[in-house]
Amino acid sequence: MNMEEVEKEIDLDAEYYQPFLDLARSVFDDEVFGVVRSALCLAVDRLKGLVRHDGTPFVTHSINTAMIVIQEVGLGRNSTVSTLLHDVVRLQLMDVHASGIISENSASASCRGVVQHLGRRSESGQRPGR
Repeated sequence: MNMEEVEKEIDLDAEYYQPFLDLARSVFDDEVFGVVRSALCLAVDRLKGLVRHDGTPFVTHSINTAMIVIQEVGLGRNSTVSTLLHDVVRLQLMDVHASGIISENSASASCRGVVQHLGRRSESGQRPGR
């Protein structure tokens, strides 16, 4: 997918997500990058219209934190997807158990599994790692 196609897919100014995508592309193989890009698109879509106290899009917190998860902590796909989507699940902006939320392609199927696991933890009040 070229940059023009990505910009059509992600309804957010590129300044907010391009450094993240560049980092993810440099670290992950094509399949994992597809999963991460799907999670980013979903987060941008579901958090659209929400803004932070400083006026930036709410999703930028998730994007910046995901960059830290990859670059500084060195974690992989599941942690990156969970970081991108944690506010979507926390704010109950999607039903993680509904079919059809995330498409059936292999990248999205992996993303769906991570999101459903994140949702189970959120519903139970269980914190990660416990």
